[in-house]
Amino acid sequence: MSDCNWLNWLGQAVSWLIVIGGWIVINHQNNQRETRKELRTAIDTVEKYILDTEKSAIQFHTAKYSESTAKELMVEIDRIDSRIELISRATKDELTLKRAFISFRQAITLYNFDRSNHQVESDQSEIIDNISGASNSIFQALEQCFATSFR
Repeated sequence: MSDCNWLNWLGQAVSWLIVIGGWIVINHQNNQRETRKELRTAIDTVEKYILDTEKSAIQFHTAKYSESTAKELMVEIDRIDSRIELISRATKDELTLKRAFISFRQAITLYNFDRSNHQVESDQSEIIDNISGASNSIFQALEQCFATSFR
């Protein structure tokens, strides 16, 4: 009789361990899915900011110098920088994103950004091409970070 009680107890213990183990696995998977959704939303937001900033930068470089537009561009760039910082920490790939962001910022502000040397550029100028290329590079870096974070 005591062997039956022991086997009954063992069966219940194993059942509880399976239930608890299953809960742990499901909870972990749900947390990972929520993290992935939050990161996707953050990346989508940054990509929208980048597109808006790219358009603003192209308009800035193809028009007369505007102090207010230059300041707005710097604010937009700072906003992107802070978001990139958060995403890079979440994906643990700070170097790739930071390099892509630095290239993007430099494409916009390195040449033809100060009042003293600003000239109206054509749509086919090298500066405009560099801005578009850097924008594409940062998109690729964001998507690569997302893809490699959840394999």
